[in-house]
Amino acid sequence: MFVEIDNKDMDVFKVEEWINETRDANGGVISPEFAMDILKKTNHFAHIKKVLKNITKACSDENGELVADKVLAYKEFILSCVDGREMSPQALEMLQEMADVCEVRDEFDEKNAKPKEYDKDDCKVVVVKSKEEFEALEGNDLRIFFDADEVDLTWCDLDKVKKIRFRDGAVVDLSGAKNLPKVLDLSMCSKVDMFMCDLEGLKLKFRDGAEVNLRYAENLPKDLDLSMCSKVNLEWCNLEGLKLKFREGAEVSLKSAKNLPQDLDVSMCSKVDMFMCDLEGLKLKFRDGAEVNLRYAKNLPKDLDLSMCSKVNLGWCNLEGLKLKFREGAEVDLSGAKNLPKDLDLSMCDKVDLHGCDLSRVEKIKFREEAEVDLKGAKNLPKELDLSMCSKVNLTDCDLSGVEKIKIKFKNKAQKEKFMKKAKNFSGKVEYDNIFTRIRDKFGTKEI
Repeated sequence: MFVEIDNKDMDVFKVEEWINETRDANGGVISPEFAMDILKKTNHFAHIKKVLKNITKACSDENGELVADKVLAYKEFILSCVDGREMSPQALEMLQEMADVCEVRDEFDEKNAKPKEYDKDDCKVVVVKSKEEFEALEGNDLRIFFDADEVDLTWCDLDKVKKIRFRDGAVVDLSGAKNLPKVLDLSMCSKVDMFMCDLEGLKLKFRDGAEVNLRYAENLPKDLDLSMCSKVNLEWCNLEGLKLKFREGAEVSLKSAKNLPQDLDVSMCSKVDMFMCDLEGLKLKFRDGAEVNLRYAKNLPKDLDLSMCSKVNLGWCNLEGLKLKFREGAEVDLSGAKNLPKDLDLSMCDKVDLHGCDLSRVEKIKFREEAEVDLKGAKNLPKELDLSMCSKVNLTDCDLSGVEKIKIKFKNKAQKEKFMKKAKNFSGKVEYDNIFTRIRDKFGTKEI
């Protein structure tokens, strides 16, 4: 198993003293348990060599041959030595011999083939608590533990850092940071901001449920794994060549992202923001109840299905050829949208935003009972506009020229004046929706 080094206090010499004192107190033998404890403090080649020599001596017979039963007690240590750790040539040779005796050579070789987290001279971890302490550090190839719940490394140069670790649950801001370590383990961080970072060649690991901001980041790794993140921001990123997989219920922002993968799957996301994205060639499927923003998106798929979405923003989109169908109770923003359908059925929507729309192609609009409707600045409305079922209507700066009949449910004339006072160019007829007009419309009675 991989053993993480947690050594904030002892340098190479103090670790040496600790090993010697503990070994001598145990009759000169390094036990399997103590061997594992040593791995938690160091991977320095001199320390590992000392441990291996002690194990060899303790596990050999009178002829100097390793005894399998004795070596087997150190199996976990033997495998852990090469799991994410670089060994010196001499140490590796000794470990291979032990693995052969234990008959675990295949497992040993498999772990040894994995990428290395620790070099053969790694030992002490430097502790810092602030940005100022970090910037004051001297030296190269530093292993750092940032001991703070909130970490500010914005615009810092991490050229002197070989590895950096953080507190469990830490909120880490690396915005604009340069020369990030090639292996960057952020799996303990609850929130990570890497705004405008260059991620070329990096191996990134995130925490389950983390919130990750990669807005404007460059050179995203091809093996970038965001499948464990609860929130993901990839705004303005170049996604060419990436295989994106998101967590169930994730909130994902792809605003203005370029080169979206053709196999992009957002069907598990609770929120999807594709503002200004080019959707050409994509087959999109959304989660039941998802909130979807497609404002200013272009090349919308003709088979786009939004019938499961609780919130939809199609503002300023070209809706030519689309068959619009929305979820019962949905909130829909069509502000500024072009080429709205001839028969615009919004009878299932709780809230509808049509502000700034040119409705010249629309012959009929149908709204839901108690719907809230925004028609601010809309023009070329249908000749007959039935708003009688709506609970709230905004007609501010709405051009009503050409509308022959408007039907709105008002409690009284004061309410009518409130809704209509900012409308423009209306010379048609207002009808009040009450029991008398309903009877008249149904039975054709001229006078009640």
